[in-house]
Amino acid sequence: YSVCDAGTGSGGGGDGCFIATATFGSPLERHVGILIDFRDTYLVRCAPGRIFIKSYYRHSPALALYIERHEILKSLVAFSLIPLLAFCSCALRFGIIVAVTAVAFSLILFVALLAAFGRKLGRQHS
Repeated sequence: YSVCDAGTGSGGGGDGCFIATATFGSPLERHVGILIDFRDTYLVRCAPGRIFIKSYYRHSPALALYIERHEILKSLVAFSLIPLLAFCSCALRFGIIVAVTAVAFSLILFVALLAAFGRKLGRQHS
């Protein structure tokens, strides 16, 4: 199987999810399906999403072929896709507003924890 067999990326039917297919090994794998569903539910319905899709289809096949040939890279990409998959799953299940709110809350919490950790380190070195 080659990721370029996934289709032309014309939208719908699962074609064109090159990087996820290369990473997870099959266009039928559930993680690939989540990304396809997100594309078809949200990205194709707005101009910025369609621009992203067009750019992705233009540039990702070569990267996907490279990923497909390197097992360590597959693992790294799979790990790096976890936040995106979580966001897409949340958006599909609860709506885009809930997903964006969850990301914003997570970022605020992360910054607050960094600030608290920084203050704690500052007190220890005083």
